[in-house]
Amino acid sequence: MPIQMGNDEKQTAVLIAGAGPAGLMMACQLAILETDFRIIDRKKLPAAYSGALIIHAPSQEILDEMGLLDPATKEGIPVHTLSLVFRGKKTIRLKLKDLTRDLGPFPNMLMLEQSKTEQLLIGFLQKYGRRVEWETEVTHFKENRDEIVTEVRATDGKTEMIRSQYLIAADGGSSMIRNNLKIPFIGKTRSFPLCITDCQANLDLPPNEICFCFSKEASAGFFPISRQRWRIDLTSPRLKKTKPGFENIESDFGSMVEMNIRIKNPDWFSIFRSHRRFAASFRSSRCFLIGDAAHVFSPVGARGMNSGWEDARNLAGKIASVSAGTADPALLDRYEKERKPPARKTAKVTDLLFILFASPRFPWKPIRLYLLPHAISLAFRSKIIRTLIFRAVSGIRYVRSHRIELNEKAGQPDMFDEKKFGFWQKWLYYSSILFAFFGIALALYGDNILFRPYFRMLAQIFWQQNTFPPQADHFRALVSGPLGGTIACAYIMLAFVARYPFKNRERWSRNAVVLAFGSWFILDSAVCLYYQVYFQVWAINMFSLLQKALPLIFTWKAFNHKRSATAP
Repeated sequence: MPIQMGNDEKQTAVLIAGAGPAGLMMACQLAILETDFRIIDRKKLPAAYSGALIIHAPSQEILDEMGLLDPATKEGIPVHTLSLVFRGKKTIRLKLKDLTRDLGPFPNMLMLEQSKTEQLLIGFLQKYGRRVEWETEVTHFKENRDEIVTEVRATDGKTEMIRSQYLIAADGGSSMIRNNLKIPFIGKTRSFPLCITDCQANLDLPPNEICFCFSKEASAGFFPISRQRWRIDLTSPRLKKTKPGFENIESDFGSMVEMNIRIKNPDWFSIFRSHRRFAASFRSSRCFLIGDAAHVFSPVGARGMNSGWEDARNLAGKIASVSAGTADPALLDRYEKERKPPARKTAKVTDLLFILFASPRFPWKPIRLYLLPHAISLAFRSKIIRTLIFRAVSGIRYVRSHRIELNEKAGQPDMFDEKKFGFWQKWLYYSSILFAFFGIALALYGDNILFRPYFRMLAQIFWQQNTFPPQADHFRALVSGPLGGTIACAYIMLAFVARYPFKNRERWSRNAVVLAFGSWFILDSAVCLYYQVYFQVWAINMFSLLQKALPLIFTWKAFNHKRSATAP
């Protein structure tokens, strides 16, 4: 239906469609910057469930700037500890202060129900004399040269025309505005279901602790909401076989997660599937996408609302500057350039973590149950790995501010070959993935016929015969078990380093590769000296050594560039 122009049109600088966390944050930021706006939502009231529950460090910084962190902390629960339970037995406890040491002023995650978060933001708007127009939705919009004319309709059927400079789509994953703009929503939906519930549970956990458990039949997360009330996320193959409903998992819940736990009295229950999607474009002329309208992530990492807030703060500052005439409209082009790359990366990382933590398929399930406990125990002893995990989960990243920096000594541009660097970064990443899968296969299936040539080669090198002598059974057991697991864990971590900090040219990641090369060199040398088989051991490990040495040789100068810290 075409929009009819009339005298009853009203004007504003920005129209925000959607009053979820992202839309409300956009409104709050515009209010602070004294930019006129209206915010509407088709819902009758704000959310009444836990929803987006975790507030990470960058989002806490935003709340702190707004003066809302103290009331949010009083209403919520600061999380001090993460506990991981594997097969009902092995428990690993991680102190967040140890995990985030020296990395920022907000060392804890904050648990706050989405309903309470939205109420805080609504209260903030009211202090500025602004309000959300509930039960009002966008029905049509039309863009002219200098403005957008939007038709909105209330539930009583009354329509209104709103003229605005900009239209902000904060209307969720099924965004009507994005669909009308015909912007593709790229990505995939995972086939295995996930259920979420707010309920009572007899969990023997401190009130400031989050627990994740991994069993043969299920993966679950337990998040404290209030005294004896918990938000529980659960994925299990049983969900495909039972009818949706709390009562269908209540009786078997303890056996599924292999823990002595009972759940009851749900306030909210929902079943859905994990998505990894992002819009092909975050902008279409005067229309902008933020929050779930621009990207939806796996629930692992709780990055959805936090990323939406970062979208809102980024875009609000640009719109306010352009609207006030203090910046060129070309500034708005930077919104997509600054927000789309981290959204794509977050979508990929959280989807990979969801598969690792939740997939019932091979090889993810055995990795999760048998290798992950040992990998975590080793990884968290390293400050480097703690830093990586904190950045990945919280959203704090280091990005390069320039591709070319002036060499202070020579006074000339210090150039490097981007294509060459990209080749060696991919070499390091994909070869690490290959070695990791080899280690996993060796640890789990070392006795398989496929590994006979490998063990025959080892027997020839060390004992000059085709089979292992009886006294070498312990050596074979070491190679096909712990050594395979160690190889897998080491190369998984090296692949992670290659994929993110090494790609971003963070100098410490180059040093991490140097450390890996040095450790491997020392280990191989020790084996050579002990068994007096110098040439053969070096020959079979040559590719492993070159895998690390060649990227270091050909990319060393690429790390002689400055970087700036941001939370995009």
